Order: sequence, then C-alpha cells, then structure tokens
Amino acid sequence: MKVCIIAEGSYPIVRGGVSEWTHQLITGLPFIDYDVFCLAPTGQERPIYDKPKNLRSITIRPVSQHDARATHGVLPISKYGELCDCLDGTLHGKPIDCMGLAKLMRKYRLTKEWLQSEQYWNHMVGFYDRTRPTTDFSEFFWTTHGIFSTLMDAAELAQKVPRADVYHSLTTGLGGLVASIAAAVNGTPLVISEHGLYLKERSIDLSRQAVTPETRQLATDYFMTLVKTSYENADMLLPICQNYAENEIGLGASPRKIKVVTNGIDVQKFLPPASRNGSTPVIGCFARIVPLKDQMSLIKASKSILESHTAEFIFAGDIQDKEYFQECQDLATELKVSNHLKFLGHIDNVAEWYRKSDIFVLSSTTEGLPLALLEAMSCGLPSVCTAVGGVPDVMAGNDVGYIVPPGDPASLALNISHLLEDGELRKSMGERAAKMVRERYTIESMEQKIIDVYFEAIVMEHLKIPVNK
Repeated sequence: MKVCIIAEGSYPIVRGGVSEWTHQLITGLPFIDYDVFCLAPTGQERPIYDKPKNLRSITIRPVSQHDARATHGVLPISKYGELCDCLDGTLHGKPIDCMGLAKLMRKYRLTKEWLQSEQYWNHMVGFYDRTRPTTDFSEFFWTTHGIFSTLMDAAELAQKVPRADVYHSLTTGLGGLVASIAAAVNGTPLVISEHGLYLKERSIDLSRQAVTPETRQLATDYFMTLVKTSYENADMLLPICQNYAENEIGLGASPRKIKVVTNGIDVQKFLPPASRNGSTPVIGCFARIVPLKDQMSLIKASKSILESHTAEFIFAGDIQDKEYFQECQDLATELKVSNHLKFLGHIDNVAEWYRKSDIFVLSSTTEGLPLALLEAMSCGLPSVCTAVGGVPDVMAGNDVGYIVPPGDPASLALNISHLLEDGELRKSMGERAAKMVRERYTIESMEQKIIDVYFEAIVMEHLKIPVNK
C-alpha cells in the first residue's frame, strides 16, 4: 500500500503535536510505503526528523509558485466565465470545483500570471461594481488577488503530488485544497485527519492583525471555502475528538464520512517515575510558544499562585513566534515572576521533564486532542487544562485533574493552587490518569483504526463505490 501524506507547515520541517503524530504514524506502520508532500513558506526548509525506512520520499514545496517563463494567457470567452465563477465562489465561502479548476489550468496552460491579464482586470472591476461598490477598491483588489493567487498555486502544486493508493491530508487548509485537487484529478481516495479547527485558528490569527472589517470578511470567506472544499472532496474525515466531529457536521460535512480517531501514544515511553521527591513543586506547560497556546494566561496565574505557594514553572516547547515569546517574557518581568519561570525551548527528553514535574497545565485557546496531555497523564501527572477541543473528552468525569475556561487566569490559579496544597490528591489523580491512558489511548489502537480506514477507502475505490459520499 502506498500512502501520500499532504502536510502544511508541519511534518517534517517543524516540531509540534501534528508532526509528532505523523512521525509516530509512519514509523508505527512499517508495512506501508509513505510519501510526504509538505507545503512550506519558502521551499528551502529541511527535514528535522530522521527519515523512517518506509518513507519513500519527502517533497518540500513553497506555497507560492513562480514560473519566470509563464505568460499571462488568454482564455476563450466560453471558458473565461467558468474560471471566474470558480474563483468568485471563494468570496462567498463556497466549495471549489477542483476538477474544473485543474482542467482549465492544464488545458490552457494557465498559471497565476493570468491574474495580470486584461481579462482578469476587467472581470474584477465588474465584480467590484456589482458587489462591493462601497469598499476601497485597492484593498478589495489586492486582497482578492492574494486569495486567487493561492488557489492557482494550489492547482499547480497538485500536479506535483506523488501518485499513491490513498492521499492523507493533515489539514483542511491550503494543504486540504491541494490534496482535494490531486485526488479529484488522479481518481484517488482522500482521507483527511483534522488535528485543529482551521477556521477557528485562522480567525484567532486574524484577530491579532490590523485589518479592516472588509478584508477580515474576505479572508474569513476564503478560509471557509478551503474547509468546505476539503469536506466535500474527502472520502473519509478523521476528527480526533467528538467536538471536532460536531464542528464538521455544523459546517456541512456528511456525518457518513466521519470516523473519530483519537490520538494514541506509546505508553512504554511515558511511564511514571518511581517517586516524586522534589522539595519545590514543578508546574509544567508543554506546548509550542505561540498565541494559540496562551502561555500568557498561565504567567498571569503564576502571580497569584506565588503569593501564597512555593513553586517553579517550566515552559517546554519550540519558540515558533518570537514576538509572542517576547510578550511572555515582558509580562513575566512586569509581574515580577521571572525568577520562578523557565523557558526551555525545544527538548528531546520530554518524558524526563514530565517525570520531573508535579502538575501538567495546558492553557490553550484551541486544541484538538493534545499528545502532551496524554503523555503527561501516562507519566502520572494530574492536569489543569482549558475546556477546548477534545480535552473534556479525556478529562471530564474521570477525576484526573481540573478543566477551566480558556482565557481565565483566575480559574487556572485557583485549581493549580488546590493541587499544590494536597499532595495525596495529586498522587491519586496521577495514578488514575496513567491507568486511563494505558486502557484507552494507546498508539496501537490508533494505528489499527487508521489502517482500517485506508483499506476501506481503497476497497471502495476499487469497486467504484463512492466512499461515504
């Protein structure tokens, strides 16, 4: 069996939950031949993971394509309307006709250079006059130009995706669009694992940017288009928690396509320590340093915790947003807690740091089903986590820690303090957590579910039966 994974800004060029999950999947299924096709900012990025023996090829391509030999190109009048309708639909959050877009671009040898043609200019002026006459034209034109450029880039990129028995996309974003086009053109079944809510995450990113309401709406509609296109073209959707499954259905995905596949870990790598005898309790936050993980809420919580408790806080994870990292450091200095906080950056021996900790904390504003949570629980740690994504699926009603609202430092502080004050409670919660992970969240269980999905997709394709359409 040959499976091609389509990734976007994750494996194998950066570390994080999705990348660790992917590497774990490939190495855990040595009888499957994998290819990885990764969309990256520049295309010059290099793999940071050791290449598994069953990983046949790694292709790293820049998101933005450029062909110096390309010409503007002119479409026949009869086809010009088809391309414009395909592009314009993205401004209303409609799914893209992947096969139609690919055929037009291939037949007439179009690239995004067409967006510099007189045909395109006249169309956009007319579209603006009909639909957005009160919006600043320059803002409208350049925003839509950027959106349409990425769509045509995606169609070009899809031509370079290796042939396989199954395409497996790790995102519903631009990677999902590339996978959708490649699957449509090659007649290959498409499986999509949703590790993060793309639309929600991009909306959070937009909220941190100084853009006008008009640009924000255009961008939001475009992100909606990517998600709906992925849902429509996927043969099977694999959300990692029930919360994500409900979100997919709410955005129009067919319930028949959905199969929840929760994350799993190698519990033998994450065994609890024989004892925890540190004199100063250690509170560990294991996550990339990015706004979505909201380490700033934990830093704010640390202020009130340290007023009445002795504790150390460690933040372990790649510093992927240097501006946000500086904001975290500035806040720690302002609150006068810097001496009690350590930012470790990337760590290879993560299991050892779990064992050195006493409490695991996750303060994210959005999550899937975090591997870090499962790993920490497997190492016998009680947890204080925000009620996002699949976190409540794991923790609610199981007495393994506390769930708090996102963006609420006071609730974080209250529940962390409760655990700091009761060593026996920490121990009993940690023991229950380790037992639950061993019973419900093993890597073997996750891998078997994905193997079943691959085989089902291939068999249905062979029999020419639409898979869960």
